[in-house]
Amino acid sequence: MAFSGEVLASKLHVEALQSVVPKTPTDPRISSIRRNAAAILHRRFHALLLYHNNNADHTSGSHVAAGIKASLQMALQDHPLLAGRLRPAPDGGQNLEIVSNDSGARIVEARADFNLHEFLDFNNNGGAADHHLVFWEDVDHDNPQFCPLFYVQVTKFGCGGYSIGISCSLLVMDPFVLTAFIKKWADIHNRMLQEDAQTPMLFYLPSMAKPLSYQPLQTGSNATKNSPAASVIFKTPTKAAKDSESLALMCIERAESEIGAKMPSEVCLFAAQGDPAEVEVISQSQGVLESLPSDNIGGSKCVRTWWDEEFGLGGVCFVGKNKPAYASSWMNSIVEQGCVMIVGASDHETKVVVTFT
Repeated sequence: MAFSGEVLASKLHVEALQSVVPKTPTDPRISSIRRNAAAILHRRFHALLLYHNNNADHTSGSHVAAGIKASLQMALQDHPLLAGRLRPAPDGGQNLEIVSNDSGARIVEARADFNLHEFLDFNNNGGAADHHLVFWEDVDHDNPQFCPLFYVQVTKFGCGGYSIGISCSLLVMDPFVLTAFIKKWADIHNRMLQEDAQTPMLFYLPSMAKPLSYQPLQTGSNATKNSPAASVIFKTPTKAAKDSESLALMCIERAESEIGAKMPSEVCLFAAQGDPAEVEVISQSQGVLESLPSDNIGGSKCVRTWWDEEFGLGGVCFVGKNKPAYASSWMNSIVEQGCVMIVGASDHETKVVVTFT
């Protein structure tokens, strides 16, 4: 089969679309303020994990999809904001509040009319198809309270292999916290498989529909054809990261130099330091950053690090010791705007993610 992005998209079909809530109701509810949130409302983090089927069982993808729904219920208990919704903050303006109201994360179960190795061959030969295996619907600015903030797409390939695609609004979690959540979720999933090996899966939906009745997967981020944005990660001692704007400028200049790209004129600065219940988003032009006094950044040092090194998604096993045949992660947005995310990852180290669009 001659592959292209269009051909691949036409051979992906939706089999099920469900919401998943925490195993037990969230009580008391928690909330978190995002100040000036409109600037980052449409920015999200994606992660994609592809697995071969080591059990020689062509229904493996269906079983994995069923188990993932059950294990996600358990994982959400400690992170209920992932199943929450946005609403206007009490103080109004451009501020939004995330509330753990158990409205649910969204799971898409999809089927691919091709084999896993065909997808991998396409990617290895210069194709860019990862975004077809993650689902996302952009948040409605006027009615954010109806929009899920966390999506999972489980895609079953014809060979029995499967992929797990994860999409999350950056207003809910930064990439470092989210990847830690994914690893914890995988541990929960494996533990449940061991404990319930002889128990039928609650969410298992056997494939009984005729192929022609499936709906093409042509909505969400799959239809936008947005290519992953280029991102560079730096880390710096937390004591040197007190001035967020100066640190952002220094990292932008380093990132532009290292990958030969130019930051868009508008930059969104997302500072997730300090009180975890309140995150500040600053939208301004790069010219404003460049006008800062140079002595503001003279004492800071930043060291480049790598996505794989920081996130370690290549070692995430949802079923036994079956490691991904392929893993990727990226940030994306429908807005043509640069982004600098500053995350106080620990008391000693701060992470800075520079994203060019």
